[in-house]
Amino acid sequence: MTVEIPTLNDQNSEVHFELKKGESFLIGRSQVRKSERQILIQDITVSNQHVELFAHPEGISAKDLKSTNGTAIDGEWLRAGISFPVRNGSLMLLGKKGTAFLQVFFDSNGDGTQKVTVLRTSPKIDEETENIGEDSEVAQWLERCRETDTAICPVCHKTYDGKKVLICPADGGYLGRREDPQGGPVAAKHYKLCNYIGTGSLTEVYKVEHVRLDRPYALKVFHSGVHRETETAHIIQSAKQWARLQHASIASVVEWGWLTKDELFIVMEYFQNPSLEQYVKTNGPLSVQELVKVFVPVCNALKYAHAQGVFHSNLKLSKIYVSNLKAHPVVKISDFGLTDKLVKSLGWVKATLRTRDQTGEPLTTSPEYWQGEGLTGASDIYAIGCAMYHALTGVPVFEKKRTMETIAAHIYSEPAPIPEKLQVPQAMRDIVERCLKKQPEERYQTIDELISALETMG
Repeated sequence: MTVEIPTLNDQNSEVHFELKKGESFLIGRSQVRKSERQILIQDITVSNQHVELFAHPEGISAKDLKSTNGTAIDGEWLRAGISFPVRNGSLMLLGKKGTAFLQVFFDSNGDGTQKVTVLRTSPKIDEETENIGEDSEVAQWLERCRETDTAICPVCHKTYDGKKVLICPADGGYLGRREDPQGGPVAAKHYKLCNYIGTGSLTEVYKVEHVRLDRPYALKVFHSGVHRETETAHIIQSAKQWARLQHASIASVVEWGWLTKDELFIVMEYFQNPSLEQYVKTNGPLSVQELVKVFVPVCNALKYAHAQGVFHSNLKLSKIYVSNLKAHPVVKISDFGLTDKLVKSLGWVKATLRTRDQTGEPLTTSPEYWQGEGLTGASDIYAIGCAMYHALTGVPVFEKKRTMETIAAHIYSEPAPIPEKLQVPQAMRDIVERCLKKQPEERYQTIDELISALETMG
């Protein structure tokens, strides 16, 4: 039986459906086989499976399905895999650089079933006030454009009148970055925007080029309003600590500053090669010999950082970059995250709920951290064990559907054994298992011990 899947390709087109409690609906660019509950949007910035809407007694929630360009609801960017409540009439944006705006309406018929309408729309701008809603991130972008009257597209670099144009007509890029060469922030003076790289729950990242040095860098911008004044101070402290680290296997920080009055940025070394996480996804798990070539330099870098009193706190495969892996690899660690002082100042519960993206998301964060302890060298050794497990198997040591389930697994559960079919020697298994011990005193007590163990496997 052929099922016709509804599409939302035209402005003002809409789809109506009903969802009972626990039922969900997929929205994406490609049809998912054996699923009737889906909406298609043929837009190149929409992922094949982009976002999921599901019903509960109180209404509708949305979950970004690890889409390429992200999902925003009323200006709030969703964390991948974490459900987010949808208000009746909420404006949903699929893709950071896209034009797929949807509006979601729903109404309960009394038996728990939600009657849902999804409308393909565009932001409605009041002709007199040019406003889209006081709390909307789109409204904030428009406000920034109005400040200098000139908006610059981050994709094609064309400039427009920021009072009248919100989305670049040429390629759909958002005009949230504007040109202000006279009195603008340091990033506008010294760096030319090349292209958008990606976004996280707290940051967005761009490739930039230093206009005098003709060298590429990565510009990481913290979303406006996602951190309070105290947290901002500690993020700056972390950037300063990271910038002081001078090691061949640690990515360098060039500078930090303010992109706008409420947007902190960090300029860091740019990597042409993909992260180790992307490499493993594409090429499969590392061999033991490849793993040793990567993680001995990683351990040496962390040994150096620990001697300076700095802990990474966020080490995972996406933070490790490797070039020339098959011959003489060059290894770089990026994103030295929250300082121990910041974690302690927030308190572990607050850090869990508000900053877990920076402290491990929580794929590699140690059990003692989630139980309220500060960051230590033992925490980074646990993270190294998580990263090595991921590199050897192709999957994270713990990755549950819900964040708190993943945290609980780090505290209480034992990792699944490395599959026999991968033919990992027992000695290598023992190294990983010791790093992943729940009690810090049962792990390697120094990075030097771990390095010595790894070198025996080379």
